[in-house]
This record gives sequence, structure tokens and C-alpha cells, in this order.
Amino acid sequence: MSHFFISYQRDSKEIAWEVKRKIETIGENLLGWIDEYIPLGDDWKYVIDTEIKNSLAVIVVVTVKALESPYVTYEWSYALGLGKRVISLVFEKPDPSNPKHPKIHPKLDTLNWADFTDENKRPWDKLIQELSQIQQQVEIPPLVKNAEIALQQATNPSARRQIIETLRDYEHPAAIEALARAVEFPLPDMSIYAAFSLASRSNYLDERALPGLERAIARSNTRDEGLSILVRFNNAEAVNSLARVGEKAEQYIPGEIILAMAKITDTSVIPELRKTLMLPGTKYTAVIEALGNFKDPQSLPELLFYLEQLSDTKIYGENTEGARAPVIKALGMIGSSDAVEAIGRQLKMHLNGNYRDDIWVVDAAVNALQNIETMSALEILEECAKLPRRSNQVDSIANAIDNLRQRLNN
Repeated sequence: MSHFFISYQRDSKEIAWEVKRKIETIGENLLGWIDEYIPLGDDWKYVIDTEIKNSLAVIVVVTVKALESPYVTYEWSYALGLGKRVISLVFEKPDPSNPKHPKIHPKLDTLNWADFTDENKRPWDKLIQELSQIQQQVEIPPLVKNAEIALQQATNPSARRQIIETLRDYEHPAAIEALARAVEFPLPDMSIYAAFSLASRSNYLDERALPGLERAIARSNTRDEGLSILVRFNNAEAVNSLARVGEKAEQYIPGEIILAMAKITDTSVIPELRKTLMLPGTKYTAVIEALGNFKDPQSLPELLFYLEQLSDTKIYGENTEGARAPVIKALGMIGSSDAVEAIGRQLKMHLNGNYRDDIWVVDAAVNALQNIETMSALEILEECAKLPRRSNQVDSIANAIDNLRQRLNN
């Protein structure tokens, strides 16, 4: 999806996000781009330059601090140098009587701008109308036109792949639109590779790639790459795509899909991860660790259910050694009062010999309790110190009690 580059000063981040939300929810097939999408380790200036080049226009969030920002000035002036449209949205006007306020740059002052200073009368509809017109006016270069014709006429996968690579590498918004259309093409190889290219070209933001990625995941020879790319979208739509592919499986959700979900850090994945723990025979430590990282108390019932299921040898067999420790660690990261009680029960049952010896449970429970740092956690450790245990367990529990007492007293 061809995008509009949103230029803003850091203190106006919330305003910039509001602009992005408005143009995407009110507009049809409009997309705003904000520099928070730059992955760690990437050359930010190269990414900024590339996104401005690929944009339909640049929207400047004008505030007093934005007028003082060399980065904002660079972005809109670079866009002008490329012949891009620059639209100024004035959310804060400088006060001419205030010597500390900068003046609007003469070049920026002569460009198209809109008054957004009144919260109750912001001309969103007028802005959307103008952006839609800009999008419709984008001229399709001959290279893109010819590539699309050749793509439909190509008779073998290697030729189609080469044409898609040409579109992927061509820096023009029309090339992105051509890739999006190719994703919808009925030939699987063409749809899948177009989806791969559209995803990477849009820095994993253009959700029109998702149907092609779903097709990739459904095929064994492209599944790994499809999953890897889909996870990088890291949003609710990526979660929905994984769920849809999983639902098509006749009797189970493939393990690769479950593990892919566990890599997504958007909170929308939590319900899907919780569901997997309710499936008979699920033994995915990555899912448990992911739920622990979210620290979501709503996941507690599923984690406790999973612990109970581990005792069912008909489902898991005799060897569950090491399976409980990750759950206890996740409960410790959640840290709620119910989680503390659950950890205490597991620790006491293990010390009382209710389970076959599991060398990781005591360490996991003791570490979890002392890291929670509450009086209830300390009381459970003190109760457990009175139970029969091995010498190494005596030391670990005693040390945990001393450390936790010290931290609670500080």
C-alpha cells in the first residue's frame, strides 16, 4: 500500500499517531508511515530517505518544536527536492510576539497547509479527500505497466519470480500496488512470492501481503519462510492469519504455527496462546514462556490447567521431567496473589513427594517466589523450610528466605 510519510517532532508523537489513525480509518486504502517502524540496528537515515522516496506525499505535523527541529526540516525539504507534495497540518502556531518562538520557514509557509489548532473543528474529511486525490493521481511508470503485462503472460515460475523481483526493487509507489495485485493472482507461486516481496518492501506493514503468506504457510516447501515473514508483522492481523491457517488443519494445529505465535509480542496473541494450552498433549515451552513474558493474570487458569494435565500419564506419558519448571517460572513472572499460591502448592507437593523427583521444580519455585518479593511469597518459603528436604534444597530455600527478607526490609 503506497503510504504518506508523517514528519513530526518527538514531543508530538501522540498527534502523529492520531494523524495516522485518522487517515487509515477514515480514508480508503490510505496508509501513514511513522519512523517508529525502523527496526533496531537499521541505518535510520537510509530508511527515512527510502520511505520518503516511496511515499505519495509528506505530511508535516507543525508545532513550535517541530519548526525548531532539524530532522523535521530535513524531511520536508528532502521531499521537496524529490518533487513530492508536502502538506502541513498546523496543530500549534508560533506566537509572533514571543521572541523564543521560531518563525515558519518561508518555503514551508508557501506550501499547502491546514489549520488543525481547534480540537473541535479539525478538517479531517478535507485532508482525507486531498490525500485520496493524490493517491489517484499517481502516474504508473511504463516499467510497472510492462511488468504487470509480462507477469500475466509468463508461463513458468522462474520468469514470474524474476518479474516480481523487478517490481520489488523498483522504487515507486505504483510498484507496491502492482505487488499487491499480484498477491491476489490465482497462481500459488506468483501469489506467494509477491507476498514475500510486498512484505519486505513495506517493512512488514502492508497487510495486503497476508493472504499470500497464508498460502505460503499452507504449503510445506514455503511454510518456514512464510511463518518467518508473517511473524515480523507482529500485530493482530498476523495473529488472525496464523489462526486461520491453524483452523484449516483437520484435527490439530501444526506445531510450527504454535511456535510462530509464541514469537509475536503483540498482546492480541495472548488468547490464542492460552487456547493452545487447553489442547491435549501440548508441550510447547515457548508458549508458556511467551505467556509469562506478557505477565497477564488472565492466563493463570490455562497455566494451572496445563500443570494439572501434566499429571495425566495417558496424555503425556511417564516422562514429564522438566515440564513443570517453565510453568512455575511463568507464574512467577505474572506475580499475582493467585500465582504465588499456585507456586507454593507445587513446591509443597514436590517436597512432600507427590511427584516423581523433578530436579528443576524446587529451583524454579524458589527463584520465582523470591523474585516476586511479597510477604505472602516469604511466608510460603518459610513454611516450606519446615518440610523434609535434601541438603541442597535446605540451602536453596534458606538462601532465598534470607535474600527475600533483606529486600523486603530495604
